[in-house]
Amino acid sequence: MWQSLKSWNWGKVIRVLIGFSILGQGISYGQTSSIIAGSVFTIFGIFTAGYCGTNTCHTKISSIPQSDSPELDQLVEFEELKKGT
Repeated sequence: MWQSLKSWNWGKVIRVLIGFSILGQGISYGQTSSIIAGSVFTIFGIFTAGYCGTNTCHTKISSIPQSDSPELDQLVEFEELKKGT
């Protein structure tokens, strides 16, 4: 569990805290709509990966050969498609 918390950033923490505060206010005042909204904010904050504004869009760098490499021509094959008449 602690491993998954290490990948959290400030955006995710803020979303979960806002969700908990909305949920707590909804429970204390007995408002069903606030309980639902707080639950949704909390669940999305916990289970989503994040968004690019907080530097959580990570893509793995693949080992594609450079374009000047002769191996690239062997990897890609092009086929001409003609539109039927």
